[in-house]
Amino acid sequence: MSHQVRYRGRHISVPDDGTPLLQHLSGHYSECKQGYCGACKTTLKQGEVRYLTAPMAYTRPGEILPCCCRPVTDLELE
Repeated sequence: MSHQVRYRGRHISVPDDGTPLLQHLSGHYSECKQGYCGACKTTLKQGEVRYLTAPMAYTRPGEILPCCCRPVTDLELE
């Protein structure tokens, strides 16, 4: 099974294999890749994610850290 992710005008098919979302978003940068630095912070416009590990970086409602989460549903990111 896979989920569709709309990101930067593109549609990306992300397999439901447990890998972090960031691995599928080309052009998106993260320093730590574990939810510590917040460099990959992204706005979640629609959908739901599940964190693989609890992030340490602060996020506001509607923001996610794709370095340490995976999609649960189809997503729209800004």
